[in-house]
Amino acid sequence: MNSINSSKAGPKVSIGMPVYNAGYFLRERLDNILSQTFADFELIISDNASTDSTLSICEEYSKKDKRIRCFRREKNMGGFWNFSFVLQQAKYELFVWAAVDDKWNADFLEKNVSVLESNKNIVGSTGRVERYGLPVNEFKPNPTYSLVKKSYKKIRRHFRPFGTFPAFGPWEKKAGFYLRHQSAQSIYAVYRTDKLKVSVLSKPISAWDMAVILNVLKHGDLHVIDEVLWYWYTGGDSSRGLIDRYNKGIMTLKQLIFGPSSFVRWCIKNHGIKFFLKNFDCFIWLYCINPIGLTMELIQIFKQKVSTRKSEKFMPPPH
Repeated sequence: MNSINSSKAGPKVSIGMPVYNAGYFLRERLDNILSQTFADFELIISDNASTDSTLSICEEYSKKDKRIRCFRREKNMGGFWNFSFVLQQAKYELFVWAAVDDKWNADFLEKNVSVLESNKNIVGSTGRVERYGLPVNEFKPNPTYSLVKKSYKKIRRHFRPFGTFPAFGPWEKKAGFYLRHQSAQSIYAVYRTDKLKVSVLSKPISAWDMAVILNVLKHGDLHVIDEVLWYWYTGGDSSRGLIDRYNKGIMTLKQLIFGPSSFVRWCIKNHGIKFFLKNFDCFIWLYCINPIGLTMELIQIFKQKVSTRKSEKFMPPPH
């Protein structure tokens, strides 16, 4: 394996991979991580009571590579718990969450570790990200999602652009910038473990990833290497329609109707009313995004049912 000299004194990395029924992606992702040019890492995998081949694949790879530590829950504890668990198990100075369906360039760790090692003011580092998988405009997880109007997608992309963005300077400036971009892909940056551990939330809320980013930015700046270093799978849970996500238990009824209201309340409680008023336009959009999307999905469902009934009405009778 081509790797950085492991005997060199320097930071080591803990990689946390929360998984559930990840058998389709797991082998390719493990090979992707184990081929990193930076080799001083531990890989912590937490299997959240999977019912497919996930556990057997984890056991197979952990026998081959001692850097892998596998944990297994007999009961599904939810995504928030699983993300928090792998972080709490981290032993090394740097930490990065690894989504099982994402992909890293071979030098992803090497380049980000170098940035953090050379600049103590930087608390997190990542590279630019691109999508992979099915084209975004062709991904149709169900009929409801495929009928959501293009205008809504354009509005959402305007207020919540895809990508990773650097953040430097005073905290209020950085926090305001991230609220306006509402991009949470940077949650998958390489962070200083101690700073990330004190930044995670003790309880799940909507937009928890944005809340973690706002917290961790109190401890330093976020750097983005001007090079595509990783790839985001377009067919993940975040790509599904709101109703589909609710039906699959990805979001609660309260989150479906009111959107990230718990995140707004959290911001007011933890960062003050002055911060809320200063970024009032961002919070208004956060309150509106789910009701707008939900209304459009319901309209499209109604149109689809009407169209289906009309088609059935004019079908020739069976012989």
